[in-house]
Amino acid sequence: MARPSHEELSRVAIEAALAGGREALARFRDPGLAAHTKADGSPVTEGDLAAEKAALAILKARRPDDLILSEESGELPGDPRRRWTLDPVDGTRSYCRGIASWATLVACIEDGEPVAGAIHAPALDQLAVAWKGGGAWLNGRPIHVSDRARIDEATLSIGSLDLLPSLPWGERAFQLMGRAFACRGGGDPDPRGGRPLRHAQRRADVRGRKRARVERARARRDPARPASVIEKKETPRCARGDGALPG
Repeated sequence: MARPSHEELSRVAIEAALAGGREALARFRDPGLAAHTKADGSPVTEGDLAAEKAALAILKARRPDDLILSEESGELPGDPRRRWTLDPVDGTRSYCRGIASWATLVACIEDGEPVAGAIHAPALDQLAVAWKGGGAWLNGRPIHVSDRARIDEATLSIGSLDLLPSLPWGERAFQLMGRAFACRGGGDPDPRGGRPLRHAQRRADVRGRKRARVERARARRDPARPASVIEKKETPRCARGDGALPG
């Protein structure tokens, strides 16, 4: 079987992210949404599980021989040379409180290198996609990293601000905040109105509006963010907001 191109893998990531996002959105702000706390203290809801089931069905059907690492199901056996990572609802704490700052994340890693990824934030009507050699797109428009090179010219985005005092590099992060042109936290405002700050910041991250970001280490499944596979000066073909790629 021919080795799939990175663009073909991005199509699979888009399909899986859209499927998962639809299932999560169908249960979003449901007054009867059931949730429980996992062993690590994080919440999981019916929406997480339904989104994971839908996204996994796509990945298993399209790439049956590949290894999959998913938030709730863990590692599913397959060829480790190509690994898919899935977070069905990134931002479950916001999700279960009716705050729109959550998304379904899907990524493909080949030989340890992220090569394709998709973020579907259905409550915000946003789809970001990227693949190696093809650049990155948000709702059909190209996005890119900033060309700012100095921290005193950069807007610094801080995730998990409440955890900084307890982290070994927290003091250094506070010092960095003082050197930046501007600094923004990652809280979530009004759960029913306005644009949630966390995803507004994430959108600015991938559009290149944020020049630096400080956040605690991510889980192994989180290379899904398309910004991780952007290469400057690329001119990729467009992915539309509905997930379709031309041609």
